Amino acid sequence: ITHQLRQAMSEAHRATKGFNLQTDAYENARPSYPPQAVETVANKLNLRPNSSVVDLGAGTGKFTRLLLPYNLDITAVEPSPGMRQKFSQLYPQITLLEGNARSLPLSSGSQDAVVCAQAFHWFATEDSLKEIHRVLKPGGCLGLIWNLEDKSRAKWVARLRDTYEKYEDNSPQYRLGTWKAVFELQTIKGLFSQLGEDHWSHFLQASPKMIWERVLSKSYISVLSTQQQNALREEVYTLLKEELPQIEKSSSIEEVAASSCEVEYPYTTDFFWCTKL
Repeated sequence: ITHQLRQAMSEAHRATKGFNLQTDAYENARPSYPPQAVETVANKLNLRPNSSVVDLGAGTGKFTRLLLPYNLDITAVEPSPGMRQKFSQLYPQITLLEGNARSLPLSSGSQDAVVCAQAFHWFATEDSLKEIHRVLKPGGCLGLIWNLEDKSRAKWVARLRDTYEKYEDNSPQYRLGTWKAVFELQTIKGLFSQLGEDHWSHFLQASPKMIWERVLSKSYISVLSTQQQNALREEVYTLLKEELPQIEKSSSIEEVAASSCEVEYPYTTDFFWCTKL
């Protein structure tokens, strides 16, 4: 499959519409990133006070907010109107631009770094990397970071992922690793250094409602019909009742949903970086 075709498929996929739909669930339930990961991002991307940084595919600002203590010159770029609206409500002080990875509203050679958090798999194309290369200063850095639910550390997470991943419908997914292929193109090898990488394991404290909202925040779940979402919601809460000892087995679905108990939700954070050649 050509990268041009892959790009067209990614953009046309109906799951992209989901980014406009569940912005509250996205903001409330999507995990943050561990401090040691953020510190590594700052170090590997050579971020200093007043460094110019683009958060590309910024969403609601889950990662952008973690850059604020570094006193950077931050520009957030986000294509989804719903995400931009939420971002503006939360961080009116941050420059926010409409745009996408193929056409960045920034001048050439203007940025010290570009970071993509939970986003690059949607635009892992030759055109996108050439555009990122264009806006970076000589020696500028590109950072790619993702959180992923770790099914190897909890049986209930493995069951949960099996329950919702069946709805992916061939939408681009970080976990599949296909995003890496673009870095093997000869045209891209001449633009960026080889990818470095680092990884962390951590936990998020989550209630049943937060776990369901995490599922609902996934773009391919957001675009399901109300009937499909309700059926999946019942499936998720039933699974949690069966798997989590904190929840009474006699609980109704709504009692599970309303439960204030919290469980350790295991995640891995994966960070990749490279430098403009």
